[in-house]
Parts: sequence; C-alpha cells; structure tokens
Amino acid sequence: MLLNTLILSVISLQLCSAFHIKRNLNGSDDSIWDYDDEDKKIQGVTFGGWFVLEPYITPSLFEQFGDDETEIPVDEYTFTQQLGKEEAQKQLDEHWATWYTEKDFKDAKNFGLNLIRLPIGYWAFGLLDDDPYVQGQEKYLDKAIEWAKENDLKVWVDLHGLPGSQNGFDNSGKRGNVTWQDEEENIKLSYKTLSYIFGKYGVENYTDTVIGIEIANEPFGPKLNITELYEFYYNNYYDFRVEQESRNTFVIHDAFELIGYWNHHLNNDYPNVSKPFINDELHDKGLSKNYFHDIVVDHHHYEVFSVEAVKESPNTRAQNIRNLGEGIAKEQEYHPSIVGEWSGAITDCAKWLNGVGTGARYDDTFNETQLIRANSVNGTQESLFKFKDEKKSCENVTYYEDFSDEHKEHIRHYIEIQLITYENTNAGWIFWNYKTETAIEWDFKKLVEKDLFPHPFDDYKYFYKNGTQISESAASSTTNSFSLFTITLIALVVSFIIG
Repeated sequence: MLLNTLILSVISLQLCSAFHIKRNLNGSDDSIWDYDDEDKKIQGVTFGGWFVLEPYITPSLFEQFGDDETEIPVDEYTFTQQLGKEEAQKQLDEHWATWYTEKDFKDAKNFGLNLIRLPIGYWAFGLLDDDPYVQGQEKYLDKAIEWAKENDLKVWVDLHGLPGSQNGFDNSGKRGNVTWQDEEENIKLSYKTLSYIFGKYGVENYTDTVIGIEIANEPFGPKLNITELYEFYYNNYYDFRVEQESRNTFVIHDAFELIGYWNHHLNNDYPNVSKPFINDELHDKGLSKNYFHDIVVDHHHYEVFSVEAVKESPNTRAQNIRNLGEGIAKEQEYHPSIVGEWSGAITDCAKWLNGVGTGARYDDTFNETQLIRANSVNGTQESLFKFKDEKKSCENVTYYEDFSDEHKEHIRHYIEIQLITYENTNAGWIFWNYKTETAIEWDFKKLVEKDLFPHPFDDYKYFYKNGTQISESAASSTTNSFSLFTITLIALVVSFIIG
C-alpha cells in the first residue's frame, strides 16, 4: 500500500506540472496580485444575495407575498416595484445590515478562504428614469471591503447586473428579456457606473484589498451582439487602465463562449485581433508592447441547468470536470483564468433555483417558457408545470435532513473533483455561494459543517490529489503495482534525460 501511495504521489506531481504549461506573458511588473503564482491560488467564495437579491438564496424575502407564485416578485426589480420605494427601502436597509456581517468575514478567514467576491448591481450607483430600485448598498460595500481588509481577505468587486439585463436571469436584477444592448441609455449608464467603480475601487486606496474588478457578470453572448460586447470590453479596459490608471486586475466573464474563445483578445501577442476595437487615440499614439496586462477570464460551471446534466452519474460528472480542466489548462498561456462560480449542486431542486414560478428539471416540472414572466408581477400565463416524474422526486434531495447517505456521498464526490481540477488547472476557484437560507448544495458554510465540503480543502475522501478516484485505483493496485512502478521509473528517467 505504501508503494502504491508513493507511485501515485509521483504521478500526481507529474500531472500537476503538466497542467501548468507556458504561462501568460502579458503580466505587469507593477501587478498587485500574481494570478500565475502557485502560492497565490485563489480559494474564495461569493457573498451573493446581499446587494442583488436572488429568490433561492433568501426565499423568506419573497414568501411574504403569499403562496400564489403568479403574484410573487421574480427578481429585485419586481420586488421593489411591488413594495414601493418606501417599504422596499425599509426592508432592504434591514437586509443589507444583517445578511452578511463582520462575523461572516472572520468566519470566512477561519475556514481558510482568501478572497470574497462581492456582486452588486448598477442601480447601487445610478438609476434609469423608470427604475423602481432603491439605493444605499454602497456604504455596505465599503464596509465589506474594510471587514475583508481587517481579516486579511482579498476582494473582487463584481458588477452583477447591467441596465436592461445582460442575460435575462433574475441574478441580473431583472428577469426576462435581454435588452441591455437595445437602448443607448443602458450602455451609457453601464459605462458611467463602471467608470465610477474603477475610479473608486481600482485605485491606490483599495489595492491592498481589492485585487479584481469584474466588469459584467455573465453577459449572455449567444443572445447579444458579440461585436458590441467586444467593444464594451475594450472600451472599459481603456477607461480602467488609461483614464483611471488602475493597476488592478481587469476581470472579464467568458460570456458563455467556449473555453479558449478569449485567448487572442486583449492580448499583446495578437494585435490584429484587438486592432478593430482599439480607441482612436491609442491608434494615433501606437500601443505599448505591454498595453494589455493583468487580465483574468472568469468561467462559471454548473452541471444542473439542462435535462441531460441532472441525469448524469457521479463518474460522468467527474469526467466532465476533468475534460473542462484540460481545456482550461491550455488557455493559461494566453490569460490566467479562474472558475469564478461553481457549486455542490447535483440537482436543480432547490426552491426557486430556476426562478420563481418554475419547477425543476430533475423531476420534470420545469418548462423554460415559465421564465418569460419578467417585467410585471402579474403575468397572464397559466401554470405550465408538467406532471412530476414519479421516478425522480425532489422530495428527498432538496433538504439535508432528507438526504440519503448515497446522495451525500455524491455531493462530496462532485465537490472534491472540482477542487482538485480547479486547483491544478488555473488560478483557483470561487465557490457560489457562502450561505443561503435553505439551499445547502449552494451553501459553502453548511456544506463544510455537514462534512460535504473537504476541510481542509485537500482532505479528500474519494480521490487522490492527481484526480484518480480512490476506489478505481484500489481495485487494480495489487495486480498492477509492479508494472505501474516500472512505467513511472521509465517516465522519470526519460524526463530527466530530455530535461
């Protein structure tokens, strides 16, 4: 057994080294955080549901409207619209003051985390004429950054919602149609908001804590004009780096495009790709050789938002993650990347995860057309729920007290392979979310408390550190140990000779 363990350790070292191929050369000597540094892996969480409401994170805020889901607000837009400004202000002031407190930052540090991602909507900084949103979030964002600093935690400030919605998800503040690019006032307010964020949180006063600013969470590339999205990324980079003179990290989401899609964009090595989107002034002056630097690509990965995904076996899910890791590893030579959202969810059964008034794919009660109801509280649609699939019920996979031992094992199995893969293939990971009221698969704190999330983070039960499943390797270890050892020795000798 000792021999097998030594063999696997050697292989693990070789595999982990192989993941870290040629690194991005577009960094800056003046960087405030080196995302390529193996000793600075991001191990973070998002403090979501705070400045942008999400019904499945804090369902109690939405349950006050009754049991008829056609009457319940579906997002923060309709939440404030239905309550009215005065009552919405009262309730959200209380929510902002209590949902996360200084203790959560202390606890996060004690868990061994090193970064907090803080989502916030544009409406915290400016409003469209007809917006029902209320304001007051900014002072709590400032408190959050101060609490992070006091507890030696780094921060990403994440613009999670853009005017008109960049993706149509409830987490953008406004569920339904993707109208962000449809109106000039939406784009103007987006630029204005980001310029303010860059000027405040991207400068020297905050560089000891804020190590990244994400300019748009999950813009839905397939539903957007992608050329206009390129322009948005490039124009904001100019404002960020030239106008505001920020040394911070410029974070872009992959816009749900394939891994590697952004490799040549915002990259000094491929000037012809960037040329059409460069500011006229820069065209006249000429780009410096290191104009693009400290850019990180943010990937989000979940395995529950399709009918096929919720039917997958644990081993299929694990292989999906390994395949994802292989792709991510290859893009590191262009830009560092992070898996900036992922969870322990293996079903979509959490209440309102898919949105208020929708069901779940897991038990066949979900219908995508239910998501159309967006811009008014009182929709005209009738219930579109399908009959439940009696073979796969959500009843025993929604709340921890109902979980079988097997279901608990599957959750931890899925979390472990993600931790291993994301640690070894890119700059780290940020788990979604730190806490929820009832959705444990999305709740870092409860998952750790229930021993479903490894703690320490490399305390694996089901995998070796190279990603090999323990049960799989153990089954063949006795018969294959000598040949495996021989192959490993040959590999090491060859590696030494050619190295």
